[in-house]
Amino acid sequence: MDSVSFAVGLVTIEEKFGVQLSEEDLIACSTVGDLQSVIDQRSAA
Repeated sequence: MDSVSFAVGLVTIEEKFGVQLSEEDLIACSTVGDLQSVIDQRSAA
């Protein structure tokens, strides 16, 4: 994945779920389940 695709994906997730994520958050996710856990944690905060 190139940097533009990565950035577009990050912004799309942030807008859809109303959360703020860092590049490190996404890089640390190995699975969709990992990503869902991060989104859930940010939503609850």
